[in-house]
Amino acid sequence: MSGGSNVTTPGLTFFQDNANDHTLLGSRDTTKSPVLDTYFDPPLVYPKKWTTGQKVHYNHAIVFNPSQAIGNGTQVGTTTFLGVESVTVPAGTFNACKFGVEQTTRYPLAGSTSSTSVTTWNMPSMGNVKSGGADTSTVPGADTVTSNYLIVATTVQ
Repeated sequence: MSGGSNVTTPGLTFFQDNANDHTLLGSRDTTKSPVLDTYFDPPLVYPKKWTTGQKVHYNHAIVFNPSQAIGNGTQVGTTTFLGVESVTVPAGTFNACKFGVEQTTRYPLAGSTSSTSVTTWNMPSMGNVKSGGADTSTVPGADTVTSNYLIVATTVQ
């Protein structure tokens, strides 16, 4: 991606930290007025300890509060732990956990479908240090659009 832009989205991710897993409940987007909460039903449950090749499959509803014109959605996907890998970004070099994500999101009311393929590198103490992927979205009456992206961690001074 050339001529990229820096994007900051103020918001929160709702996690529940359990003894053996992390539960992703949803998120809050504070750039919307009113603030938009998104919930996963059922929530996504990820193990705290992964083994290489381990997969987590999910199939859940996406529920918005307040409700949105596109309606609620569904999301089906798989997250795979690909192992630990050294990755270098502007913030430094990290031995990060590498994950692959394949998912399809549908909003039946709007008639839209989005297929996403992502590779992400995460540090347990920092979060995401690099993420890249592609998303192909289809909406009735419009062209199919494919977007590619790359996000990397940078240092803040």
